[in-house]
Amino acid sequence: ALYLSSPHAAHYNARPRAVESYSRLALAWEIAVERGETTARVYRADGQEVWRHAPAAVRTAVRGRVIELAVRWRDLNVQWDDNVGWLVALEQEGKLVEILPAQEMQWFTLSQIG
Repeated sequence: ALYLSSPHAAHYNARPRAVESYSRLALAWEIAVERGETTARVYRADGQEVWRHAPAAVRTAVRGRVIELAVRWRDLNVQWDDNVGWLVALEQEGKLVEILPAQEMQWFTLSQIG
């Protein structure tokens, strides 16, 4: 799943869904593609490590081991000059396999890449 942190979220969760240990992240969104699926689901953080399904349209392309996602930034309550953090958590059978990047969340600003 791809996890995003944005400054305008109503609630945050401190860790990805499959992580059991405490972390100090402020995750606002989870965009997940289940194994064998070709569509993604979007969840928003509701606090207390609860994720609620969110009605955001996601264009998804899956080819082999590559997944491409496209979500309108307005659907994620992100503004053009916001700093957005991201990380990817890979899980298999409900257990965490790896988090990328391994050291810390990475950040970007839409206005710098768009």
